[in-house]
Amino acid sequence: MRRSLLILALVSVVAIGFVPVASAATDDCSNCHPGRRLSPVVCKNCHIKKFKAWENSAHAKSLTAAGGMVAENPQCQKCHVESAIKENWNRPGVRENKENKEPITCETCHAPPEGGWFEHFGAGPHGAKKPEVSLAPENNCGRCHTGLHHPTMSEWNEYEHENFNPKTQASHSEPTEPYAKSKGCVACKSTGGAIKNLEKPGIFNRNEEELPAPKNVEEWRITCAACHEPHSAELRMEKKSKLCGNCHNSEMKKLTPDGETTEVHHSQWGMYKDSMWTTGKRHSKLGCPNCHMATRHPDEEAGIPANTGHTFDVNVELLGSKHLTGEVKCVNCHSNLETTIEQTQAVVEEKISEIESLKEEATAAIRTENNQKLISTYNNGLFYLSFVEHDASMGIHNFSKTSSTLQKSYSLLYQAKAGAEKLAQQSKVSDLESQLSQKKDKVSGLQSKVSNLQSKLENKYGLPFVIGAVIIGLIIGAVAVWVTKR
Repeated sequence: MRRSLLILALVSVVAIGFVPVASAATDDCSNCHPGRRLSPVVCKNCHIKKFKAWENSAHAKSLTAAGGMVAENPQCQKCHVESAIKENWNRPGVRENKENKEPITCETCHAPPEGGWFEHFGAGPHGAKKPEVSLAPENNCGRCHTGLHHPTMSEWNEYEHENFNPKTQASHSEPTEPYAKSKGCVACKSTGGAIKNLEKPGIFNRNEEELPAPKNVEEWRITCAACHEPHSAELRMEKKSKLCGNCHNSEMKKLTPDGETTEVHHSQWGMYKDSMWTTGKRHSKLGCPNCHMATRHPDEEAGIPANTGHTFDVNVELLGSKHLTGEVKCVNCHSNLETTIEQTQAVVEEKISEIESLKEEATAAIRTENNQKLISTYNNGLFYLSFVEHDASMGIHNFSKTSSTLQKSYSLLYQAKAGAEKLAQQSKVSDLESQLSQKKDKVSGLQSKVSNLQSKLENKYGLPFVIGAVIIGLIIGAVAVWVTKR
């Protein structure tokens, strides 16, 4: 009886792919169980939440995609069958299991420690080594999410494209370390920081106490794991626009001018949150992904890849076409979407151009006057202008707020310019009055000298002599003027 129970226990342990006892000659369980993989059931023993998240994910159901056809197609197997993925990726230290097709499981993304899986769970929770996993999509997600059907990796990695201009374009694949000036920047400029940032609900809670220090940041790009929880393969926040809004916002500054701040970065959420996209009757179902992540199916015959929207650039041509996938289609209401957008943006661009000209005049006027009140007014004008310019939608996110914000900017810059010019004019008048006063003083001084001279001459030569001298002087002066005019 005891022997039967022992055999049953051993069979049960082998069935889940792991024997928690290592021989004296080895510390790798797979040496005792050749050809067997590490079952997710083993991982479940310690990582129950992650297992449950994975269990209901698309990765766990990768074999049933397209009605199960992918499991039989050798080309599809490279990304839908775990053993084929490992073989395709040439993963070291991971044995294949081609006999039984398995979906995408823990081992697909987590490579065992250098000494094997025993180093992870055999040494106890305090001495265990973590499985190797990379936040870089080149080493994980990007190896499968690529190609004609899933060009996510090539879209996301547009920073490496030949036609990418970092001066005029932005990309999540651009290394951001040069821009991270403080620990707070890590929350939105690194993948590890973004993961911690999104652990707290709401907008811009940032979870700063758990953010990694800049020197400890592993990945300075915004990669897949920043927005997607890898085990569930779902977004880290249910509301997609709020997910974007956690970084694309300036809530830290409360969007309030203080007389000193002249630039507002990442103002998209502040512009979007009370717009027609969130409060309107026709567009309230739309969020950031509808425009910035427009999708389409691939055209295999024409060799046109799918569009997954992971450049996050607004593809107006696709938005206005019948190929756009999803519940909402712009063409149902907008026969010429591109023209509609261009006309809206043209109005805003014209106003910005007008303000930029005023800004130059105000800047020149302010420089001549060291008046703190006017400088604060000027800075607030720049604040509102920057708010619109850094939103970068040119009115599309919120045309009404864009217009009113630009009007505030224009009004403040005009006040600063007019105030500086008024002070300059007052200064000129004051200078002229000072000069006039000085000249009056000189005339008064000359008059005093003449009077003194007359008194001396009268006393010495008598009044008739003085009168004669004055007349002769006038005649000589008149002759001199006449000669000069000739």
